[in-house]
Amino acid sequence: MIWLLLFCLQTTDKEAALALKRLDKALASDDDSSRASGVESLRLIRHESIRNRIIRIGDNGRASERVRAACADVLGEYSDDEVAAKSLALWTGDRSRLVAVRACQSLGSLKPDVARLHARSLNGLFHSKDDAVAKAAIMAAGVIRDRVNIKPLLDELALVQQKMAAILKAMGVGGCDGG
Repeated sequence: MIWLLLFCLQTTDKEAALALKRLDKALASDDDSSRASGVESLRLIRHESIRNRIIRIGDNGRASERVRAACADVLGEYSDDEVAAKSLALWTGDRSRLVAVRACQSLGSLKPDVARLHARSLNGLFHSKDDAVAKAAIMAAGVIRDRVNIKPLLDELALVQQKMAAILKAMGVGGCDGG
């Protein structure tokens, strides 16, 4: 019975082709919001050709950050897809804050067995100068719960504790250890 339900929910090649035509029309727009909405409209349509097209758009450095962030959001729906996870892991290091944050969030939304394969990509982001990126990476690591993130997280916590102790000392307040 469950197999029949899953079969009925599968996107056909014809449906995927139609969705891609709608995407092409949206991407041809001069309006960035329309292009991003066109990508977002594919959120619930899972098909290999759509996933591959989303990855190509997300990898395109000429696409706006809003469109690339929408690509990261859509790939987050491919919860058990190794190819989607690999792209998300790469995008966590994107130069755009918006794309990096959305990629971290989407990587954290994947099934743990798939996300764990790419958990290491988050480690360098824990000490990002951009607080939003660091927070998104830490939150994703907390959801993924992989051992490769433990030591880098503990190291980052130790640095935060040292910084806080220095700030408190400069203010004339006792250290974090109660002294």
